[in-house]
Formats: sequence, C-alpha cells, structure tokens
Amino acid sequence: MTSWSAPDEAVATTVADLQAAISDTLGVDLVGLYLTGSLVVGDFDPGLSDIDCVAITGQLSAEQVDALGTMHERFAAAHPEWQNRIEVAYVTSDDIRNFRTVEPSFPVISPGEPFHLRHEPLNDWADHWYLLLAQHVVLAGRPAEEVFPEVSRDEFFQGVLRYIRELEERARRDVSPGNESYIVLTACRALHCLEVGTQTSKRAAGIWMQDAHPEWSPLIERALEWRYIGQRDRHAALPETHELLRFVEARLASANDS
Repeated sequence: MTSWSAPDEAVATTVADLQAAISDTLGVDLVGLYLTGSLVVGDFDPGLSDIDCVAITGQLSAEQVDALGTMHERFAAAHPEWQNRIEVAYVTSDDIRNFRTVEPSFPVISPGEPFHLRHEPLNDWADHWYLLLAQHVVLAGRPAEEVFPEVSRDEFFQGVLRYIRELEERARRDVSPGNESYIVLTACRALHCLEVGTQTSKRAAGIWMQDAHPEWSPLIERALEWRYIGQRDRHAALPETHELLRFVEARLASANDS
C-alpha cells in the first residue's frame, strides 16, 4: 500500500464522498476499494486528472448493479466538476482470483462513458492489476495483497503490449488533438514502465521520454502543450504518432521475447 496526500481539500472531499457512496451502496458486498492512478503515483492535476479506483465485490445482483448506476448519477449531479473524470471498475473477488481464465460482465464507469456493463477477458487488464499491486491506496476493505493474485512481470508486459495495439486502433478512429495527446503520453508511460521499471504520471513520462529518446521530443512537446498548457490550436500529427506507437510496440515486444 502507498501513502497519499490529496493535492487540495476539494479533491480529498471528493475521494471521501466517492468512497462513502460506494460503501453505502454495496455494504458488506464491498470487499475492497483501491485508489490508483495519478493521485497515487503523483503529478495529479485537479483541473484535468481523473480519480481512478478499482472496487472488488461479492457476487452482485441485478438490483445492486442498478443501485450502483443510480449512485453514480447522483454523485455526478452532486459533483459536476468531476463529470466524466471518475473511473471505477467493479470486479468480483472470485473473478479477480481467476482473472487469467474468466471473461465476465462487470460494471464500469470511465471518462467519456456512462456507467455500463463491460464484457471482456480480465486477463486483458493484467497490466492494470500489476500496477495496482505495486502502488495503491486502500480506501476501504481488505489489503489488496489478500484479494489480488500475484501478477508476473511477463504478464504485465503482455498486457501493456495489448494496450499499445489498442491505442493504435484508437488513433485511427479518433484523430482529434486531444485524443492524440492522450495516446502519445500514454505510450511514453508504457515505455517508462519498461525501461525504468516504475509507474509514473503521463506528464512525468513525457518529460522523461524527451530526455531518454530525444528524437521524439517535438511530438511529445506538442502533446504536453495541448494537454497541460492549453495551446489548443495545435494540429494533429498522426503519422508521427503511429510511428511512436510502432517504436514503443517494438521495444515492448523485444522485452517480452527476451
């Protein structure tokens, strides 16, 4: 478990309110609630960053899932400044123990998407579970080490590699500068995990990438300016972004094969 300090009182209150709302909705069926993301690894931007959590639960009824959806609607109405900036995945303890073999339907709310059921292999989230175990804050319930199985470094890199390939497809679907800046900095963070061995924020990963691989510095500078400085007149540079993704993918694949 990692200790954390909220960047300001408003963020601390929002996290506490979210924890209370989830706990009140699920009661004894909340096994554990874990804070992840930039609030834990650092470089959280109160005006931009998301609040990221994973909730491990018992087996939920359809009524409980509906209650969670209603809760998130009320939470968004009470905290309009966090609209589309809350991410929570609700996974049962049985499914997380068997994440390598199951393909469940599980409730998720994430930026840009309403509360909904997602159906996909939990093994596709192996990199997420690996990073959570490395750095997280327990907001409620049991220690993560008692709930999550160990995830190997090999499984982590396979998960990151899958995600980079998903980002390449996403870049083809959405050519907006905002999406491109997200993809560029997420790719930097993936490579930072590979070459440095630790998790960091998108901003810190972009700055690291400029030093470690300066040939990508102009592209990364545009992404940083768009996301953090507010120079929203920048045009997309999609061919370079696809080249960066292929570069990161090749390095990840090489590490996975070695």
